Amino acid sequence: FEQNDKYGLADSLMTSIHYVCYNMDRDLFADNEQGKAVRRAMAYAVPKQEAIEVATGGTATEIHSCFSKGLNFWYNEDVESFNLDLEAARSELEAVGFSWNDDGRILMPA
Repeated sequence: FEQNDKYGLADSLMTSIHYVCYNMDRDLFADNEQGKAVRRAMAYAVPKQEAIEVATGGTATEIHSCFSKGLNFWYNEDVESFNLDLEAARSELEAVGFSWNDDGRILMPA
């Protein structure tokens, strides 16, 4: 498109977003200490920048909220962010009793 005079390109902030939601009715994600640790661990374990590269060719902007920056009234830049950190993810899980077997599989507490 860039090389064809018939077309013009526009760069604009969109309000569409893609995010993960957890089924809080499932014990693993429940609204308790263990569920919170699992949700936090998963947030630490997602390679967000890599996902942006794969899904959009790097054209998306990472946000840490379920509202786009284009929705100024609802967007809050001061929410906690979780960058890729597998050690932090492991620590979150260990703190609530998860462990790993010799094959590296995660074992839930009893």
